[in-house]
Amino acid sequence: MQDNLARIDKVLALIRDERIVQDRQWAPVSQHGHSPYVWLALIQKQLGQAATELIEMQKYEGNVPEINRLAMRAQLIQAAAVIAAFIEDATLFIERMEQSDDGPVAIGADT
Repeated sequence: MQDNLARIDKVLALIRDERIVQDRQWAPVSQHGHSPYVWLALIQKQLGQAATELIEMQKYEGNVPEINRLAMRAQLIQAAAVIAAFIEDATLFIERMEQSDDGPVAIGADT
């Protein structure tokens, strides 16, 4: 169990580090203004890139080179970081909604 928790912590640290890279590259989530549809498109793009790596791995019939596994893992980390950014954006939206006197706001509405 302890090994599993350490592995989870390691994976979450990789995702956190990628989120930091993404914020530096694209600006913090609070400045994006993406609709949920854009977030889903970005996530699908990242998952598509991971799927491409997986398809490439199939041609090795079980003897997958380490570089392919590393590339697939890198794409999954990027996808997870984009998912985390979407969750962060949704959390910001909910916080703004809770602080607003106007009550609930439709998802995707300008904030």
